[in-house]
Amino acid sequence: MKDMRNSSVELLRFVFIYCILLIHIYGFGGESYPDHIFELGHSFTTLHHLSLNCLGQIGVTGFMFISGFYGIKTKKKKIVNLILITIFYASTIEFAFNPHIKVGDTRNLIHAFDLNWFISCYIVLCIIAPIIEAGIKQISQNIFKNIVIGLLLYFYGAHLIGLSNDHNFTFLLTIYITARYIKFYPPRFLFENAATLACTSALIIGGLPVLFSMAGFSHYPIMRIIATNNNILLLVLAASIVIISSRKVFYSPIINYLSSSVLSIYLITDNDLILHPLTKFLYSHIFNFYGFFLILAVCLVCIFIDKIRILLFDFCYHLRHHIHI
Repeated sequence: MKDMRNSSVELLRFVFIYCILLIHIYGFGGESYPDHIFELGHSFTTLHHLSLNCLGQIGVTGFMFISGFYGIKTKKKKIVNLILITIFYASTIEFAFNPHIKVGDTRNLIHAFDLNWFISCYIVLCIIAPIIEAGIKQISQNIFKNIVIGLLLYFYGAHLIGLSNDHNFTFLLTIYITARYIKFYPPRFLFENAATLACTSALIIGGLPVLFSMAGFSHYPIMRIIATNNNILLLVLAASIVIISSRKVFYSPIINYLSSSVLSIYLITDNDLILHPLTKFLYSHIFNFYGFFLILAVCLVCIFIDKIRILLFDFCYHLRHHIHI
């Protein structure tokens, strides 16, 4: 067995990417973002969608927490491949769905990873991961803990005080380093009460915004904190779920095979040429139960597309290798 990654964690990565697509549907599929989402809590027939949107915010936090918990093993080939994959999807989608593209516009696709804030930040994080790892090994636990506390106060605390929502490199870095600390120095309380913390944080994340919305506070600035990805409870929920999944060790070649392409779901569906028509279509169906299966189908189609992309990349690699020989 070539890939012995824990399949429960790999399945969790898929769930987190599914959550990212879900919140994009709620956010971009409707009108007047984000107010129309907060107003879903006004009706008993739609309030569960507000809860799902709030819980779905865990997507980026959870995906990055996994990277931090297990560490990013930086390799030149991995970074180059990530950049090439991003450029490939940006270029393919641009030529396929933009009838007005000009030859001169293609030079912008060289910087395709800048079209996706997450990919741009993740590439930078991959580059500096060895530096972070070396620094962790050179400092004491107490210093490391103070750094983590400082980052948490800087990012989550500042956004709470300012009642603002944001996602950037600092966001990912804070999650990554926090996860590294938890991996290096496992907090006893977190590991012993992971299930309780997961249930409690999920209940607050999914329930509090609904209560605020029902009380008529859907347009208040506080909703942009408790109902968006800058809610620190999302970090607690992500940490708890990852810890629980890390204990449920099993190996499934099918899950691991499919999960190796989960990033393609983000790269394809987050492209503006795909994002807006796709989210509007899925939003029109999401209020029916089968809509969630449509989202699953979209994810699987993206994975299937990526497997074709892998075959194409392998063919080009072997062709290049053959020519050099």
